[in-house]
Amino acid sequence: MTHQPLRRCYRRLERLWRQGSLFAFLDPALVAGGPVPRTSNILEGGVNACIKRMLMNHRGLLDAHRTAACEWLCYMKSPSPDPYGFIPADDRDATDDGDATTVDGAPSDGTGIEWGDLHLTDQRTIPGPDD
Repeated sequence: MTHQPLRRCYRRLERLWRQGSLFAFLDPALVAGGPVPRTSNILEGGVNACIKRMLMNHRGLLDAHRTAACEWLCYMKSPSPDPYGFIPADDRDATDDGDATTVDGAPSDGTGIEWGDLHLTDQRTIPGPDD
């Protein structure tokens, strides 16, 4: 029993060899359909990587929101996603392109944040301690 771990390892390798699953990549029939992928886990670099990145970027989400975000991401990675299909027909307007612009192409009033909304230009408009 002095070499029990070594003998156990040898027996496992011998059993895998007999089953034909040890060094299976050397089988010429595997490359008949094209090159063999270098890894057996293509999910980690594909779909799972996007999900992990999204969950990392949005760590503060509640569990229900995290699940919905993961489902949305997987849906958007599907072959033919239709995000506008989730909008009820009553809320869709064929004439509205979703962009509030005037005739000349400039944004109309109230469609975004302006610099003046965040910065006061006149010191007299700042309420003092007496106001």
